[in-house]
Amino acid sequence: MISFPAPKSLINTGTDTDIGTGTGTGTGISPGAPTSTEGAPLDVSTSLPSSSGDPSGTVVVADDDPDIRALVVMAVRRAGGTVSAAVEDGQAALNEIRSAPPALAILDVTMPKLTGLQVCQALRADPQTAGVPVMLLTAAAHPEALEAGRAVGADEYATKPFSPRALADEIRRMLARVGRDGRS
Repeated sequence: MISFPAPKSLINTGTDTDIGTGTGTGTGISPGAPTSTEGAPLDVSTSLPSSSGDPSGTVVVADDDPDIRALVVMAVRRAGGTVSAAVEDGQAALNEIRSAPPALAILDVTMPKLTGLQVCQALRADPQTAGVPVMLLTAAAHPEALEAGRAVGADEYATKPFSPRALADEIRRMLARVGRDGRS
């Protein structure tokens, strides 16, 4: 559970996020699977609206943990991006990115079928996707893990656990850089 004072704008998250308050305890948010306004599960593999409505900020999110994936989707939306796909394995991420190269790919390092490192390496080897910026997410913060990410061409490396607010800020910076550089 993440506990912090939450502004009203965070209350309607578009997910089945549990939000509770208690005297002197702040607001607690427990992320769950994204849901529709009717409470049914939301297919996050389809395009979700961004908070800015800017179609140039498309992002593919890949993480095998549904709670982390939901948090990353929320961070992308908070950063003003649009999630074009949110998938649970590396092969699905690679397929999505190849079919419609996004402005940014956020990949968990440890996933089934293909790791984030393997996806990043495949993207860099393909001229159609070589320019797609990649952020890797991992629980491993040791120097060897960081070097492995640099070796395959990752642009950023975020370690878990992460602050959703800090992740949103980094996503916003990466999307702004893409807009300036015309990358992807």
